[in-house]
Amino acid sequence: MPGFLVRQAERARLRSVSELAAIAGLRQPSSTVSNDDLTPLAFLTGIPSDRLDAMAYRPVDGGRHRYLGSAIDRDLIALRPRRVCPVCLKETGFHRMEWDFAPATACLRHHCRLETSCPLCGRRFGWEHPSLTECPCGASITALLPRIIPDAVVSALSDLYAITSGASLPWIPPELTDCTPSDLLKATLMIGMVVTGWNGRHRVASMVAAGVEAVDAIMVAGANGLHRWPASLEEIRRTGIRPPWVWAGSAPYLLHLRRVIG
Repeated sequence: MPGFLVRQAERARLRSVSELAAIAGLRQPSSTVSNDDLTPLAFLTGIPSDRLDAMAYRPVDGGRHRYLGSAIDRDLIALRPRRVCPVCLKETGFHRMEWDFAPATACLRHHCRLETSCPLCGRRFGWEHPSLTECPCGASITALLPRIIPDAVVSALSDLYAITSGASLPWIPPELTDCTPSDLLKATLMIGMVVTGWNGRHRVASMVAAGVEAVDAIMVAGANGLHRWPASLEEIRRTGIRPPWVWAGSAPYLLHLRRVIG
């Protein structure tokens, strides 16, 4: 939805995306994760409301949000800064939903790093400038050379996307199969935090704020932990690390891990 608004503002030759959002009675990019009425936007653009609705991460029961056919916690969706694959943008000119997945650090189509800032002016990419492919300073985002990332990161991120689908996955430990996709995603990240000795706050936002290297390490360790279960379970038990779920509350995924690992 925020990418669609940017493209529509560009087509209308508006000075900012906020102009279009105001006319449509929307908040940019917050309209993506809200129940804002999309009828005015449908009238302005000629796009049916149901198609616009499919572009949004609508809130659903339990405080979660619709995402790629499943439902995940709001903190697993990250809209700021805007993250892009310069190769995808050059090929299609569209913003992809996959890039809004909070742990996403790479494009799985091109095995390259998702970019978040302009190398020319240093400005972080946002949703206000009416162009998906150009920085406000005039630099072309599509001209950025792709930064190739390790295969291990591609594999781990692929696993996380597979979990979001809610499909039955043979490599998920039996003890965790009754987790919702959202809880299983967070359980995977929490396992990665334990294995890597993460000492920050045990929250998705804190992990993302630590940078792509930290996210990559946690994703890879967490995904490997699931694939190597129960051997990885014994290794975690032998670390002697005080598990974060001892003090991090009673969220469902923590309860699952506390019961399984102890």
